[in-house]
Amino acid sequence: MTVEKYLDTNIPVLYIVAKSFNEKGSIYYRLKNRLEIRSVPEVLELLRPDGMQIVLLDNKETYEEYAPYKEVKELREFINLVGNTKLN
Repeated sequence: MTVEKYLDTNIPVLYIVAKSFNEKGSIYYRLKNRLEIRSVPEVLELLRPDGMQIVLLDNKETYEEYAPYKEVKELREFINLVGNTKLN
């Protein structure tokens, strides 16, 4: 997962999405700043279990294959959910 293209632009909204291949739907967290854009994907790749996909999206409505989406408002909770594979 490369985040460099997002660091050099002024994208107003960027989401990190976690999807288990065995479940319908996904969870997402809205990244709030450049530090999160750079570090959160790297952390999640280290925690990501087999069978889970982590993607960055600038418009989640465009990607119906990840719907329905469940928002996670706190970064710590999102990281814990991904690490424990309890997505829904």
